[in-house]
Amino acid sequence: PTCRKLMGRLFFFTFSLLISGVLGYTQNSSALSFDNEVDAWESEDSELNQIHVLPCVPLNSSVKQFKTDVLIVKRNFTECSGNDSQYNNALLRVTTKSNININTSDPIVFVTRDGSSIETWPLPLKLQTFDSPFSSAIRTTCATSITDNSTSMYIDVFTSSRDDVEYNVTVEPVKNFSLQLKEIIGFYVDANAPQLYHFKFPEDVSSVKVLVTSNTSICAIVSVQNATCPVNDLLENARSKGVYQTMTKDASLTITADETIKGNDFFIVVVAAPGSLCHKLEPIPLIDPSHRELQYVEMTIEKLKPASEYIYAIIAPLLCFIFVGIVVAAFFLCPCCHCTWQPFVFSRKCCSVSSTCGNNDDSECEYLLVNSRKLVPKHNSSLEEEDKEEQEDEKSVLIKSGRNRQLLKKKETSIKLIDLLKEDPDSLEERYKVYGWNTITVGIFYGLPAFQLILSEQLILNSTGDQDTCYYNFRCAHPWSILSAFNNIWSNIGYFIFGLAFLVIIMIRHYKARQQKLNDEEYYHKHGIPQFFGIYYAMGVALVLEGFMSGFYHICPSGSNFQFDTAFMFIIGGLLIVKILQSRHPDIHANAFIAFFCFAVIIFLTLIGIWEGSKAHWQSRWTIYSIILMGVTVFCISFYFYHDWRSGHIIELNTYKRIWRWFRSWCVPCTSKENCYRMKPQNVVRFIKMLTAVILNIVLGVMLVLSDKGIATVILGLFVSNFMLFMLIYIVCKIYYREPFTVMPVVLLVILTICWGSAFYFYFNNVSEWEASPAESRERNKNCILMDFYDNHDVWHFLSAAAMFFSFLFLLTLDDGMRNVHIKNIHVF
Repeated sequence: PTCRKLMGRLFFFTFSLLISGVLGYTQNSSALSFDNEVDAWESEDSELNQIHVLPCVPLNSSVKQFKTDVLIVKRNFTECSGNDSQYNNALLRVTTKSNININTSDPIVFVTRDGSSIETWPLPLKLQTFDSPFSSAIRTTCATSITDNSTSMYIDVFTSSRDDVEYNVTVEPVKNFSLQLKEIIGFYVDANAPQLYHFKFPEDVSSVKVLVTSNTSICAIVSVQNATCPVNDLLENARSKGVYQTMTKDASLTITADETIKGNDFFIVVVAAPGSLCHKLEPIPLIDPSHRELQYVEMTIEKLKPASEYIYAIIAPLLCFIFVGIVVAAFFLCPCCHCTWQPFVFSRKCCSVSSTCGNNDDSECEYLLVNSRKLVPKHNSSLEEEDKEEQEDEKSVLIKSGRNRQLLKKKETSIKLIDLLKEDPDSLEERYKVYGWNTITVGIFYGLPAFQLILSEQLILNSTGDQDTCYYNFRCAHPWSILSAFNNIWSNIGYFIFGLAFLVIIMIRHYKARQQKLNDEEYYHKHGIPQFFGIYYAMGVALVLEGFMSGFYHICPSGSNFQFDTAFMFIIGGLLIVKILQSRHPDIHANAFIAFFCFAVIIFLTLIGIWEGSKAHWQSRWTIYSIILMGVTVFCISFYFYHDWRSGHIIELNTYKRIWRWFRSWCVPCTSKENCYRMKPQNVVRFIKMLTAVILNIVLGVMLVLSDKGIATVILGLFVSNFMLFMLIYIVCKIYYREPFTVMPVVLLVILTICWGSAFYFYFNNVSEWEASPAESRERNKNCILMDFYDNHDVWHFLSAAAMFFSFLFLLTLDDGMRNVHIKNIHVF
């Protein structure tokens, strides 16, 4: 055993020596081979190939593996056109080209060294967003300051290819590298040819606007960076530093010293990008770099006024709105012109009925307001007798407040306000008070989270510099503190002022109504349209909250935030529709909680905008539109047959039986007057009103759905259209029945028509469009048009606030001419 152990150890030792010898020989051979290659490289290129290059003189040369060309560039501009003095302290722009195979794995590399920075790029130049690499590249050397024209720049050229690679280098000074205010320069850009310029703030300037424009639709990135090296001027890193925008035809960046950038100077980088970065709806396909053309753009820098010079532009609209609100409120408090409140009837012979209607003698009023306005066609005596019997039967129909409502008879021309007003008006007034408190509660719980969300987006924009986040009108965006467009926020002050003014006016009217009720309660309840001020208070609060929500939205406007701007527009539109219908149907009490639940459903439907541009885009738009159209149809059917909007009516079979019998009457030949008379709707006025509403919603809805507008805009357009439709029908019905007006609503109608017409002009002439990409939206950017501070959308805010204020007043005073008319003579329509 001992012998076997010794033999084993000897064998293991011998084997270890053998292995060590083999490995040592291999390492020595490798080291000798590497040393031989180094010696060969040193012997073959023991002297680096130094080439002296003059600016503006092209150089053609070649390199291969283990060879390096060192280009020495002196700042001698004698070969360049123009005076040598204009190139003092100018940076150098290097243009490199090569015939190397673009698919090679051994690129040619260029390194520039000028003492303050080093920049490197290969050819072919591969960019992630392009299908194939570029065979040329243009770079501008970075330097924070050049004080000595005797300094040199070095360009090292080398490759790992074993074959000779030809290349071309041209070094040129950058003309007008340091820009001046109001100086316009033009240049060509591409993804492989970024342009770099410099600007330094003059002593009396603290804020400027950088404007870049193009006559053709291109796609480029404009980046403003701190004046430090290295500069991020490639497509991959241009959006990782400083403040930047994408552009097609227009870009505008507001730069403030020591805020937007550090220090009092900055670099401007413009580099072309693929169309997919700039186009949202129809992305442009990628193009082979060999077939691309350089894009021409122009750039200028304009001085911006300091914030102190805009103080008058800020105060002027505030004082104007306050003045208008005080004047109108004072007019309602102390009516100085009695003629504006005098009733009159739109007819060939106008007659004032202010002093006689509703007092002791009602014969003249009944003639004016009842007999003279009947335009019912004459029929044979038997039909007329049947109508009279039906009218008497309708008088006995018990109509309660939205409950146990019976199906109305064939004709209802005798239904008056007194037949519907069966519930205590004071009880209804208490129910309507809930609208105001609900509006305040919704505004607080909806507005605060919205403000926090949008403010955080503004802070993200400020920290990242990505100005594609928010859809401003950058040509007229005036920053203040952390806000990028303070003017768009401040212009909503009109909603706030006019909302408060309307609340004051409602308080005045409410106080006068209470005084009149205390003086003669029976007369107050038996004459005029019943006044329920709860909805009016809700309208005033909603207008104030619309000012806040619109201001929040314009902190950082975008498609995802648009619901905050339109939420209270939906509520205002719904309240107006409810108020118009409630004026002649006081028995119908729209529960405030159900009404606001419906508003919440509408706002929820606008969230479909998240899927804009997806595969489910059209399916979702048509689905939402179908739901809204179905709701409008159900409402019209219920209201036509029942004077109510309860959903339970649409389930009753009697409704469909009546509809079927009426349509079946059209299949019977009109051989006699009786058959023709049965084809007539039970109430022509209300039938035309409801049919018009359904047709208008169908036509307008299809137009809006097929448009390129977002789903939130489509739904808002339907809301506004329905409000205007019901308002117009209400006015037409008053004229049809020859009800008395006063001068005040006529004057207000003229004012609000002018305001709405002017407002819509500026609204449709918009200056941004969040439905498009940020670059496409900037194509609509326009300069300020009012006091060099407000743009088109700001004017829309001013005019629309005034238009809604006067629309509220118009609805408030529309039935003032009926104050002395007994409710038994007031029509229901």
